[in-house]
Amino acid sequence: MSKYNTEDIVRFINGGMDEAEAAAFGLETNKDKALAEEVAAQRELSRVVQIATIKQQLDAIHQEYEAVEKKAVAIPGRNNVRKLFGWIAAAAVVAGIIIGVFLFRSGGSFVNDKIFAANFKDDAGAPSLMDNSATPFDDAMVYYKSGDYKTAEGKFSKLLFDKPQNDTLKYYDALCQVRLKNEDSALQLLSAISQPAGSELGIKAKWYSALILIHQNKPADAKKLLTELKSSGSDYAAKAGEILAQLK
Repeated sequence: MSKYNTEDIVRFINGGMDEAEAAAFGLETNKDKALAEEVAAQRELSRVVQIATIKQQLDAIHQEYEAVEKKAVAIPGRNNVRKLFGWIAAAAVVAGIIIGVFLFRSGGSFVNDKIFAANFKDDAGAPSLMDNSATPFDDAMVYYKSGDYKTAEGKFSKLLFDKPQNDTLKYYDALCQVRLKNEDSALQLLSAISQPAGSELGIKAKWYSALILIHQNKPADAKKLLTELKSSGSDYAAKAGEILAQLK
């Protein structure tokens, strides 16, 4: 059973956790399928509440409009008519803004966010030593596996400065950047991996790049990579096909 309760899940969804707590929570969701499902359910519930709130606001606007309309009919006059139409215009603007903001936040972006959350998982990571023979890479990997992405990214970045052509360092630095919400930097690192597209690291780089593009609401670019993965015969082929179907 997870140590997190519903209140913790709501705080995570609403951005109420600090960086360290959110990282630990994210790591736990990667391990605990039941917790991940509960997070998804709470996100959907939050969306339903948003819709209900908007409906209540629109109903209130409609009721106020009817009240003003009755007054305008009871007391005819040019000024009253002007006030009525002015109020209607203002109400229409407010309603339009509310609906527009909601559609912007929950339209295609909601579906894409859901796909990203369901499929973006931390890499299992390379085996790492923790004794006196541990290397700086081992040290960085330990922080990555523990969910301390900020510290891990700093260490991977430092190693990458000394070895700018190292694809493995680019890969793990990129995954840290995603968790730190630096997705553009992550895409640059993944696209800079020089190993063949059919290699294990090349396949992984393509998979994570596609997920990032989906999260950035760029489904057309993501579909190109997913189509290549679908026909690659790799471990990601079947999942790529499933996501392609969801994006149609």
